[in-house]
Amino acid sequence: MTLFILLLLIFFFPFLIFLFLLPLGYLLYALLNLLTVPLQILEIATNKPLRKNHALEHATINVIEEKWGRRGVLSGYARENGYYIIGPVDPETLEWASREAWERLARGEVELAVHSRCGTSIAVASFTTALIFILLLVFTHALNIFLVILAILLGQIFGPFLGEFTQKYFTTDPDVRNIRILGVEYDLSHLYGPFGITYPAKPSTFFIRTTYLREVRVFE
Repeated sequence: MTLFILLLLIFFFPFLIFLFLLPLGYLLYALLNLLTVPLQILEIATNKPLRKNHALEHATINVIEEKWGRRGVLSGYARENGYYIIGPVDPETLEWASREAWERLARGEVELAVHSRCGTSIAVASFTTALIFILLLVFTHALNIFLVILAILLGQIFGPFLGEFTQKYFTTDPDVRNIRILGVEYDLSHLYGPFGITYPAKPSTFFIRTTYLREVRVFE
């Protein structure tokens, strides 16, 4: 009997500690999200070139996936002077897709500026879950694992919609008429084989350099 109790404590006690510490850890995580995510969104929202390049990044990936499907997992991130695309794609395809994306955005296909796998959507979903958790905590005056699970479930329901809304109105700008694509840049690396022989490696990180025109004159 004593051995059974001892084994029970050995295996069950850590589980109890986990159940107790998980809500506390998630509380700290939630508070951190509530502080950092709005600042990140604000930083992008107030930077016009970054928002336009962000829209072009999404549109480029959407064009590629629309024509060839998901060729592996393409990802990217925007900068003020361009945007990165990371994944299994060749430079010629990428240059065509980036210019096609620009033309379609310029023609008004604004839906191309939003992408479901964007980091903005992930951050907003995380923020939404954190906010729901804090609200549940305030209203229930309880701190337990069930609140964590409920907050995550509700965050999964509302997060994607709010993420796309944030992309559309705060972190992208589909009006790219004053953006010009200069070209695709990448580094050629090599693989080293036996006897010192090197083989060219296919690049997987590309930078699409752009320039931002401060004024666009429309002649009628």
